[in-house]
Amino acid sequence: MPRRRANPEQATLYIVKGDEIISREPTLRECLDRIEELERDIMNLERERRQQRTQITKLKAELDDSPMRYDRRDEVAEIFEEWRQVCRHERSRLTYDRFQAIRRLLDVMHPKPYPRAAFSLAFAGAAFDPFEKRMRNGRLVRYDDVALICRSGEHFERFIRRAPR
Repeated sequence: MPRRRANPEQATLYIVKGDEIISREPTLRECLDRIEELERDIMNLERERRQQRTQITKLKAELDDSPMRYDRRDEVAEIFEEWRQVCRHERSRLTYDRFQAIRRLLDVMHPKPYPRAAFSLAFAGAAFDPFEKRMRNGRLVRYDDVALICRSGEHFERFIRRAPR
């Protein structure tokens, strides 16, 4: 009986549990390609993890700055309602960014806090002399949002100076 020559690929097969063939030995090129693929996967996972950490940090900050924990939230709501009436934005809602803008100005302590009347003057200035821009379609856009008015002390004081005397 003639002896059969072994297939060169079969010589590199792993045999596990009797006749069951699991895999063959990979070549060096295949190993290097696999390593590069795994390194790319690791880089992508690390990028995802950094993004998730950033998101977690933002959510924790929002939780710490939650409007529900703020002791002057009723005053913020009153200020917002005044802005809605004075600047004629009846359909506007008190969003998180608007709440935070008003809150930042209420919490200013140095050199001295802004009095409640300053908010009324700033809103009167925004209603009296808002920045307006005509769009290409002819629509007129008014820039008098409470978040813009309360963005910084500089913006706030600029709107106070616009108020009619």
